[in-house]
Amino acid sequence: CDWSSDVCSSDLPWPGQWVGGKWLAVKKGTPLKPSINPNSGEKLIEALADKDSVAAAITSAYQGRGDIAALSIEQRLAVLRRFKETLADFQSPAELALRIEAGKPKWEARHDLDSALKYLDWVCQNGESIHDNLLAPARLGPHRGTRSEEHTSELQSHSFISYAVFSLK
Repeated sequence: CDWSSDVCSSDLPWPGQWVGGKWLAVKKGTPLKPSINPNSGEKLIEALADKDSVAAAITSAYQGRGDIAALSIEQRLAVLRRFKETLADFQSPAELALRIEAGKPKWEARHDLDSALKYLDWVCQNGESIHDNLLAPARLGPHRGTRSEEHTSELQSHSFISYAVFSLK
C-alpha cells in the first residue's frame, strides 16, 4: 500500500490477538463485532476471541499493570517518548488507519495525529510537574484540611506549601 495515497485497500492482515507482546492465533471462537469502514460500509476485519485468548489478555493486562506501576516517573516518561517517536515515524500509516477505521478525511486524520504528537511532546516536557501536581493532594495525607503547626512545617519542608494553601479551609 502507498501510505500517502488517498485510496488504499483496506484488506488488512490479522494474524490473531496481540496479547503480552505476541500474536495469539485464534482458529475457532466467537466473532467479535467486525470493524466497519464508516464511509463505505466495508467490513475491514472480523477477529475471533475464545475463552483462552480472553483469559490470556486479562492475565497479561494485570501483569502489565504491575510492571508499569513499578516504573519510576522518569522511566514512564521514557516509554512515552519512545511511543511518541514511533508514532511520529509511522505517522502516514497511522493517518491511513484513522481514515479507514474512523472514516476521517485525510486532513482530519493528519490534524488529529499532529495534535496527539504535540500533546505527547507537552506531557514529556512537563511530566515531572504533572506527576507532582497529581500527587500533591495524596501527599498532604490524612491531615488535609487541618492547620496544625506540625503539619504546616512538614509541608514547607517538602515544598508542598502552595498545595497546602489551596487545600486548607
